[in-house]
Amino acid sequence: MGVDMLKFDCCNPGPNFVTGFEQMGMHLNKTGRPILYDCALAICMGPKVDYNLVKKYCNMWRNYEDVEDNWKYVFNIIEFYGKNDKNFLEIAGPGGWNDADQLIVGDFSLSAGQQQTQIGLWAIMASPLFMSVDLRNIDPTAKQLLLNKEVLAIHQDSLGIAGRRIWNIDDYAVKLESWLRPLSPKGRYAVGIFNKNVGGLLQTVNRTMSQLGLTDENGYTMKEIFTGISYGPYKLSDSLVIKIPPTNLFLAVATPVTEKELIVF
Repeated sequence: MGVDMLKFDCCNPGPNFVTGFEQMGMHLNKTGRPILYDCALAICMGPKVDYNLVKKYCNMWRNYEDVEDNWKYVFNIIEFYGKNDKNFLEIAGPGGWNDADQLIVGDFSLSAGQQQTQIGLWAIMASPLFMSVDLRNIDPTAKQLLLNKEVLAIHQDSLGIAGRRIWNIDDYAVKLESWLRPLSPKGRYAVGIFNKNVGGLLQTVNRTMSQLGLTDENGYTMKEIFTGISYGPYKLSDSLVIKIPPTNLFLAVATPVTEKELIVF
């Protein structure tokens, strides 16, 4: 049997860790076998990382602490990627991806909505989708989520552009953020609206298409991925009005309205 993937960890940070990643990649290339090369940067990063250099040597890279089967860990990863302080989302693309760590979908601690939130935002961020669940005993609902073709289509989009957080509200009562990922064909987008509150009532969202980062003057129709509900058509000044439960994600694909569809406005 051959090796399909190597995760190269960094347990002892120091000035030569980049050299170590480079040398391991060189030896993997010498095998003549296609091997996915994952570099675990989280401990080694320090205050600055040359992600262009990292992408030169690695196919994917871990930027943050290990995930655990606990919502707090998943949320902290989302926040780290949302802040994008080191501008690593801009580097992602074919041949090099940010690895947000494993999916907890189907394990023990996350609610059904939280599992949707994780896989939905991992798809928007173009993070590799590694399952941690025991597939011999997977819950049917979790299995269906992992096999959701529309989520996977967002994740596998041919443009290969990682989405990012475009606005963030972090008040006492309202904790909302919105994500946007360009999709093919050009003009389509994945839109994610995440209710970060861990308790309380449904959170009302009232945002125009422009406020969601959409720009086509003809407007958009939207389809929510988890429910299959269609919305619109909307002009750029029209508002999407929805309610999202705590720790849940509204995930939709926004498609520009064609000239033919304009007559319904």
